[in-house]
Formats: sequence, structure tokens, C-alpha cells
Amino acid sequence: MYFLQLLLLSAFAPRLGATADDGHLLRITVPPMTVYADRLEQGDCDLYGRGDWQVTVRATVQGDCVVLQGRLLFQENAGDNTRITGKFKKILPLPEGPGRKPWCAYRLREHAGAVRGKNTGPIGPQSKKGEGLIESADIVSDTWGCEPGEVGGRVRFRDIEVECFCDVAGL
Repeated sequence: MYFLQLLLLSAFAPRLGATADDGHLLRITVPPMTVYADRLEQGDCDLYGRGDWQVTVRATVQGDCVVLQGRLLFQENAGDNTRITGKFKKILPLPEGPGRKPWCAYRLREHAGAVRGKNTGPIGPQSKKGEGLIESADIVSDTWGCEPGEVGGRVRFRDIEVECFCDVAGL
């Protein structure tokens, strides 16, 4: 009986060690998002044109969706070391693809991204190229006065590529 169970499991399990050539590629276009840091974690709420900022993102496959979760951090590096953070989340359905079945296994080709810069004072948005899933961003890193909810900006993403493995071993 144990042998029959192993045989059935191996017949209906996705193949391990599959390569991109073995699967189908699903592509998800992520619309640009406007995101802000709205949580004062430390300091007096004014960044005073000093410090650094970053936007980071991670993607995961959860069921039939890709979940994109991100974080913003603005950190003053002098004075009272004001720290302002924010979070964002976007749920994107996996597109239908050739041969996609409920038992498919999925793997993201790229699962993270970031964009960083220096706080340049209240001069308007600065454009920066990103890495990984983040293509670029236009970020306001400082304003005149209290910054929570005011710092942040528009983030543009690269397409998310999802490898879809639906083959059944041994068939």
C-alpha cells in the first residue's frame, strides 16, 4: 500500500528542480503607486533636510495572487534623529496562462526591490532609479514643517514575472 501511495504522489506532484524552460511565464504589470510615510516613530516630526530615505518592496505568491508589500523609511541623521515610516500593500491576481491548473507551482523571478536617496530639503520631488522590482520613484523627502503624511511620492514598478510549473511528473 505504501508503494502505491508513493507512486500516486510522484505521479501528481509538480516536478522539483524545474527550470524556466519547463514552465510557463506569467507577467503582471503593476500600476504606479503613490505612497506616503505617515507614522512618526521618533523625534519632532521635522527632518530638517538631513538624512536618508528608502522605499523597499517584497513580493510573494499567495494562492492565486501576488502580494506586494512595501515600506518607506525617512531617517534624520542629526538633531533628534526623527524617523518617519510608512507601509503599503497591493494584491495582484495571477493572470490566466496556457496550461495553468489548480495544482500549479509558482516561482517569482524577482521578489524584491528598493530605491534610496538623500534628504535634499524642501525642494520638491527627486527622481531616482530603483533596483529589482522598483523601476524608479519621484520622492519628496522633506517639506516646510511637520513631515508625517507629507513625505513619499510616486513609485513605478517593473513587471513581475511568475514562472508557472503545471507539469505532472512521469506523464
